[in-house]
Amino acid sequence: MTGIGYRMNNTRPRLLIVWHGALFPEYRKPFDLLHRSTCDVALLVPTHWRQALPREQAYIPDSNESFRTCVERVRFSNHAVLHYYPDLYRILRETSPDVLLAMEEPYSLLTARLLFWCRKHNIPFLFHTYQDIYKRYPPPFGWTQSYVLKHADLALAANRTVEQVLRRKGFTRPILLYPYGIDPVQFQPVEKQSSTMIRIGYVGRFVPEKGIDLLISAFAKLPSSTQLVLVGDGPERGALVELSNTLRVADRIEWIDLVPPSQLPNIYRDMDIFVLPSRTMPNWQEQFGRVLVEAMACGVPVVGSSCGAIPEVIGDAGLLFPENSLDLLVSCLNRLMNSEPLRQEYAVRGRERVLQFYTHEHCAQVLDNALKSSLSKSGEGQGGVD
Repeated sequence: MTGIGYRMNNTRPRLLIVWHGALFPEYRKPFDLLHRSTCDVALLVPTHWRQALPREQAYIPDSNESFRTCVERVRFSNHAVLHYYPDLYRILRETSPDVLLAMEEPYSLLTARLLFWCRKHNIPFLFHTYQDIYKRYPPPFGWTQSYVLKHADLALAANRTVEQVLRRKGFTRPILLYPYGIDPVQFQPVEKQSSTMIRIGYVGRFVPEKGIDLLISAFAKLPSSTQLVLVGDGPERGALVELSNTLRVADRIEWIDLVPPSQLPNIYRDMDIFVLPSRTMPNWQEQFGRVLVEAMACGVPVVGSSCGAIPEVIGDAGLLFPENSLDLLVSCLNRLMNSEPLRQEYAVRGRERVLQFYTHEHCAQVLDNALKSSLSKSGEGQGGVD
């Protein structure tokens, strides 16, 4: 990874990252790589978070991390756009950043507060967004978004649709793609023993938008020599179990509850095909599909719907079907089931695609490029508060 260089006073640039989602060590790996390589990283993260998770999640520490972490109490931990840190300004003074990156949406009130502070102290401000649907927000969120898009120095986008939405909203500054990264050593293939049983799998939330009902319906049309593995939890579980009973496939489905991230590689390796059958909802479409990257890294051929960013993530390394199309999902599964060479081809392609675009090292390099860009436009980062 190329370095961003030093400030004019020969000290490393100071980067503060604010992200309510950085509860898991896996999400923080690029920050650690960046800190070890080129700049002093500090992270502000809440002690706990509730939104969009099956249950309240506490921050998980990692003694191997080299950067500074400020684990702080947060108010409104069930609301991404309303939450705030009571001790925010103390943290800002103590970390004294040269650049601030808010891994928060531009319509979040916290994002606006951080930007206001950066403008007051002449510090470059960057933000990251997953928003891939063009929406208009009521006050004060619409005002907040306009303020951020007008004054932020650079944006990190989760996928190219997000980039298009930002441009449509009038953002004129640089945009860099910052996807999800994994550890290709932790998630890597293993040699499989040949078997007549084909295991098809899904990992994630059990909610309507993930299309698991479609997957179970497609599975019911496959030969009895197949098994379905559903890993996760969510409000739709009861309805999905009932559907499997109605379709008379319950005895061929294995249900696995939520597991620690460390156990996921072995779960993927036990699969022969991985499926992400997401469907677009009025206010949601698939923003990335982390599980696709994890499965591809483990050498599992993937099948995905046309929902949101799924085609961009898969590229030519798997099979795609139009969302909600039962017959075409069945066709994709049959193609892979009936051809071991095709499964092996997509297994190799998927692994190669992950190594090129979706590693922690790649994400750290994107952050490095963002810092270079922002510091070069602000006199090599002399705006920090000391």
